[in-house]
Parts: sequence; C-alpha cells; structure tokens
Amino acid sequence: MSDVTFVVGPSKQRIYAHKYILVMASEYFYTMFNSNFTEATQKEVVLQDDDPEVFLTILRLIYGAKVEITDDNIRAIYDCLQMLMLTEFTQPLIDFLKQIPITTSNS
Repeated sequence: MSDVTFVVGPSKQRIYAHKYILVMASEYFYTMFNSNFTEATQKEVVLQDDDPEVFLTILRLIYGAKVEITDDNIRAIYDCLQMLMLTEFTQPLIDFLKQIPITTSNS
C-alpha cells in the first residue's frame, strides 16, 4: 500500500508511491521525506509544474519497470532525472540514443 501521493501537473493527476523506495533511490527524495520540509509530514506532495506522464515514467524507472523512450519524451525524462538526482537511471535513455543512426540530417 502506498504511503505518499503525488499531485502532478495542472490536471492534478494523483500518482501513488512508496516513500521507502523513493528514499532509497534518490538523495532528493531522501531529503524531501527526512527533513524539515512539509513533505516529510504530509501524505501528499504537489508537483504542479511537472508533467504527469514524465513523472510516472520516472517512477516506473525507479520501480524497475520497462518504459517507453521516444524522441518526444527523452529530453523531459532526462531533465526530470537530473532534477530528482536520479542520474543512475539514465541507461535506458543512453540505450535509446545509441539506436539512432547518425546521418547528415541529424548530425
């Protein structure tokens, strides 16, 4: 059963997660849930400026699920990984980029 709910984006999509898993994955979440921030004592974390689909993709990476990386979402996923101090989860992005052939039109 989840113990934290993220309210993400202008649509206020509710995304459920487990603090313990997030804390183990990221110093960002460790600090968020183990400090004097309001998130440490609340069950909801509001991320009004984030994209719910991107955030859900990040959680899937953390939980070890397969994710779909595309030309359209790779930059947003990368930026979110950097913001959340989750650089060790960039391997699927690197694998995706390695599959793109270099041509004169994209070099």
